[in-house]
Amino acid sequence: MFKKYNNDKDNFREETLELVKALTPDIICFQEFYSRIKGTKQFTKTLKNAGDFEDYYFEPSTKNDYEGYGQAIFSKDPIINYGTIHHNSYGLNRIIYADIKREGDTIRVYNVHLRSFALQEEDKEFVQKSTTNLQSSDEKKTKRVGRKLKRAFSNRSDQAKSLRTHIDECPYPYIIMGDFNDTPMSYSVNLISAGMNNAFLEKGFGWGVTHFGLLPIFQIDYIFCTKEIKIDNYGIINERLSDHYPIWADLTY
Repeated sequence: MFKKYNNDKDNFREETLELVKALTPDIICFQEFYSRIKGTKQFTKTLKNAGDFEDYYFEPSTKNDYEGYGQAIFSKDPIINYGTIHHNSYGLNRIIYADIKREGDTIRVYNVHLRSFALQEEDKEFVQKSTTNLQSSDEKKTKRVGRKLKRAFSNRSDQAKSLRTHIDECPYPYIIMGDFNDTPMSYSVNLISAGMNNAFLEKGFGWGVTHFGLLPIFQIDYIFCTKEIKIDNYGIINERLSDHYPIWADLTY
């Protein structure tokens, strides 16, 4: 929501705009995007102008008459079709897509935000502390956290199946990017990425950590594309504008 996250910064909108200007992306996806939807202070229009984008698709999962919070795709080429995969969606944790017309071809971009663990601060504090001498209250907390983890893994698996069904019917080359909230070894990541190019595996290095919160501590954000799209470069930007590091890739089609 472009608000402070565990640090003293409070100018996230400005820093986001500067990052977009520096990277000059043709396409950019946000998994948690906030904007006014009326009046002169619409961040959608500010970002569109700052990044020299021709088009965007902002789909709030929550909104009122004045503001919205959801996902967004910005493009320097026209968006000719767009939509949301409603099956197995969970509020903000869902998948949107846009068909982008580029130099006579059409490419579909999926913006993915799979189900989070939904851990509260008390859950995170409990996981962080030592459990060598569990009390009865700790056992209850362990079961509560365990239920949340189990539910999230199950929900992400269902979302991955819904996305797999959708992309199997896609008539265009496609790119899948976003916050999967799961590790490279997970069922959901492997189901979605099957038969696709993986930007990190082809051009990245190291652990590929994209999240600096408590759980998980590995890579949970990805950029995949169909085989006819070539991956030229990939990077992780060490900027804490949210609890995730921004990732990028140069793709050629």
